[in-house]
Amino acid sequence: MTKRVSNRTPAQGSNRVSRRLSGELRREQILRVAEKQFAASGFAATNTASVAKTSGISEAMVYVHFGTKRKLFEAAVARNTQGRLAALRERFFSIPNLPPLECIENMAESTVLACVDENDNASIMVWALMEMPELATDLYRAEIGATEALWDSEIGTHLAGSPLRRRLAVHLVPHAVRTCMAFGF
Repeated sequence: MTKRVSNRTPAQGSNRVSRRLSGELRREQILRVAEKQFAASGFAATNTASVAKTSGISEAMVYVHFGTKRKLFEAAVARNTQGRLAALRERFFSIPNLPPLECIENMAESTVLACVDENDNASIMVWALMEMPELATDLYRAEIGATEALWDSEIGTHLAGSPLRRRLAVHLVPHAVRTCMAFGF
């Protein structure tokens, strides 16, 4: 008896090749998809069936990893916040030594750009603020605190020898951070 061997490759025989991911990688994949969908449509208009389908898994797997749609949303918002803060940190670290005014201008521009970046834009935070203010309040405060700490650190680094350092830290940073937050950061 001879065994029949198929000459078809998986790409020819099916639309996609299913690959089993570890729990951590699967969770991250679901979060990436959910973050994009929540950023585009908000919490109420996004459904877990769509997240699951786009992720290439069953809807039940979304619930296995996150329990509820709300917990998925909270995790997606937190992931987005961490991504924007990491992008801001990276942008700040790339600012060269400049005169004080140029340094502050670069920091402000970096902060706004971190908010509107295609990958980690602040759209999901806007949805969180509108649809779940009880969740967003703590996240918003945490972002303000983290952004303010980054600004303080950068002013300390870039303007260490400047007599303006203390004045900027006390008078400018809180206003600059809150202004940046108005852009959705």
